[in-house]
Amino acid sequence: MKKKICILGSTGSIGCNTLNLISQHQDKYEVETLTANENVKKLALQAIEFRAKNVVICDDSKFKELKELLSGYDIKIFSGYDELVNLAGLKYDITVVGISGIIALKPIMEAIGNSKVLGLANKESIVCAGDFITNKAKNSITKIIPLDSEHNAIFQVFEEKNRDNIEKVMLTASGGPFLNKSIDELKNITPKEAIRHPKWKMGDKISVDCANMVNKGLEVIEACKLFNLDIDKVDAIIHPESIIHGMVYYADGSVLSQMGYHDMRTPISTVLEYPKRVRFNYNHLDFSKIGSLNFKEINRELFPLFYLAKEAYRFGNYALIAFNVSNEVAVEAFLNNRVSFLGIDKVVKIIMNQTEPINISTLEDVLNFTDKIEKETKTVLQKL
Repeated sequence: MKKKICILGSTGSIGCNTLNLISQHQDKYEVETLTANENVKKLALQAIEFRAKNVVICDDSKFKELKELLSGYDIKIFSGYDELVNLAGLKYDITVVGISGIIALKPIMEAIGNSKVLGLANKESIVCAGDFITNKAKNSITKIIPLDSEHNAIFQVFEEKNRDNIEKVMLTASGGPFLNKSIDELKNITPKEAIRHPKWKMGDKISVDCANMVNKGLEVIEACKLFNLDIDKVDAIIHPESIIHGMVYYADGSVLSQMGYHDMRTPISTVLEYPKRVRFNYNHLDFSKIGSLNFKEINRELFPLFYLAKEAYRFGNYALIAFNVSNEVAVEAFLNNRVSFLGIDKVVKIIMNQTEPINISTLEDVLNFTDKIEKETKTVLQKL
């Protein structure tokens, strides 16, 4: 029997790579639901090619166009965020979450308990509400498998039976486009420069997060939440070649790592056939061509928000939400030329300094506090 698949965010990088793998094994998988934010043409093409049963376009203004593009096909068409949340709660064998931002939190919570395997590539929800997500999954049928290459690497070499003998988990970072810049050179960085990653093409927001190492700070927090580790046991190191994606240090001196050329289909493949592996056409790792692997510490002066993210973890959920949301708002402002690249650092630091501790005990608390921080960050931006 074919496995039923739901892909939230099918037109993005994660979604497209998932469909690429499915196309190589069409005898094993059945695409039930596809969703997109506003890329209506690509969504329609995907729905037709993979014979999806349901499609959701979150942008209501695109609904009419989607209906026209899918006219004559036996596909149920929905629009709006609420419909995305509803469809995420249907029964699936596998749900892949490729949506970025805290907006993915509600569909993630709906999918837990209804999908057997949840492939998760949304770090913001884990950072802001990781305890709620992992606790609900523990008491359900759902197995969460991280899709970020670094966390998926740790997932592959983390020996749960030897948890007590794990000394450290190390994530790797490429260093982004500004690895060898000085602080003075960062003052006049443009959005176009910030989204030009030297290794791979991603969405604008995550590209900026990589450029100032916020992404790696969020990933350290995410690793703590996903693998139930203290912040002192998780760190990151710059590795420009991006061959090693993650390492686990054990008490006997062994360091287990997962290696490979950067191809998002590798972590996605661990979701599709868990606990088995999927065979697909990939680029074989050739060490003779690589030559050498290099590593260096993350520079505190150039990338202060990486270290601030780790500090936020120590203060608890309210600080994690404040860090993540203020960064999201500041990055959007930067991409719209309303604040400088280094201004992102400044905005996040202001919010972190002025935010008073608050108890976050429910999912509603998370969402309400998210709204509060978003408004406060916009106010800070207006005053700069």
